[in-house]
Amino acid sequence: MKKQDLLKIALLGALAWPSPGMAQHERMVSELRELNLMGIPVNSLAMDSAGFVIVHGRNGFIAKEAPADARERMRELNLQHRVIRQFSYAPGGGYLVLFDKNGFWQYNIPEAAKLKLKEFNDQGRTINSVSFTPSGGYLIVYDDNGLWYDGIPEGAAKKLMELNAAQHTIDGVVFHGDSGYLIFYDDNGFWQENMPADAVAALTRLNQEGKVIKEFSIAPNGAFVVVYNNNGFFYDFE
Repeated sequence: MKKQDLLKIALLGALAWPSPGMAQHERMVSELRELNLMGIPVNSLAMDSAGFVIVHGRNGFIAKEAPADARERMRELNLQHRVIRQFSYAPGGGYLVLFDKNGFWQYNIPEAAKLKLKEFNDQGRTINSVSFTPSGGYLIVYDDNGLWYDGIPEGAAKKLMELNAAQHTIDGVVFHGDSGYLIFYDDNGFWQENMPADAVAALTRLNQEGKVIKEFSIAPNGAFVVVYNNNGFFYDFE
């Protein structure tokens, strides 16, 4: 066999074999399917280009290709019977774990976000969720619809203030790419700009069906998963 033919075979094999990130995302779907069959609620879902973290039940978690120290910290929280509420990725390899009412563990998140979280913790406020933009912006939702943010898209900031003024309940926010964002409110309402069309179509269908949209996570390449109701889910990795 000619050297050129061997090279062609090697290239075809490389194209057919899934990337490490894709393989882990398929593993995530398998884990979500198992949780669904067992009736265990999914509380938080985060994915990046390499792996994923699922927080489920009171303080259970599944983490694949996530930072080793993050996995260890969540394992400690699990053994201490703390309530693990959210795991989120931050730019530059950072991450954040929220637990109990306002506890948090972080690595390499924006300094301003870290200081504000510490302030809210000292004040006894409830930290509901934290989101990061790829460029280093952040958003903290706290107490009864309180908002603190910096460096997020202008459209997102404007819409969040409108929802807050109208006393809608902000359930979560996801940022994607340079200017994409998705805001969840009132169980299944959402507002978005510059998100992938397939994701918008899936969310629109769930909204029209009256499903409760619980979690949404999107990887840098546009692959996404949405969790609805107790632990139903829909995904698109194309």
